[in-house]
Amino acid sequence: MINDYYILAVGQLNLLEKSEIVETLDTVRYNLAGNKFVCKTLRGLTNVPFLVPNTAYTHEEIKQELSGADWTQDEI
Repeated sequence: MINDYYILAVGQLNLLEKSEIVETLDTVRYNLAGNKFVCKTLRGLTNVPFLVPNTAYTHEEIKQELSGADWTQDEI
């Protein structure tokens, strides 16, 4: 199964229907600031209007994005 990944504002979390995402609403990953989260959907899900203007990432692309400073804390 191939998925698309989106980085969305936290305010959009309540707009998602359980059937539209691969994970549960309780298991989404938040950025360190707590103002964005990653949404994983089935590839090609286009019937969700608020997803359309957002970038759809592949698995490899989202892994790269999540390795950045906004998502991963440096070890001390």
